[in-house]
Amino acid sequence: MKKILFLILFTSINTYQLIAKSNNESIVDSLLTIINSTKNDTHKLNSLSTIAQKYWSINPPEGLPYATKALDLAKKMKWKSKICEAYGLLGMNYVILSDNIKGALNLEKSLALAKEIKDYKKIALASGALGNLYYFQSN
Repeated sequence: MKKILFLILFTSINTYQLIAKSNNESIVDSLLTIINSTKNDTHKLNSLSTIAQKYWSINPPEGLPYATKALDLAKKMKWKSKICEAYGLLGMNYVILSDNIKGALNLEKSLALAKEIKDYKKIALASGALGNLYYFQSN
């Protein structure tokens, strides 16, 4: 009986992961179309950021170039809130790839900028991500 329950649970979890991965891949495909067909504007920046975030669960190394492009575009647009977000995306992609030094560096930049612009939601996100990183490092 335990084996049957384990098999059902294992199958359910794997099915859920496949569905989530498939949904994220289709979202990324749609956003890639937007990026390739739009100029450097807010819509493109938001699409780059969403792609970087979606790649966390699909393929983290693929998220890094999109987060970097989002950072570059946000800096070009001088949009501090999106610069902060892009540093957070870079940080999280690096953390997922176990590059904790680059992850912490980018998350700290995100946190500093979030404090500067007084964006409390971004302060909480960056602080929480850094807290989790340090916790899992027993730091």
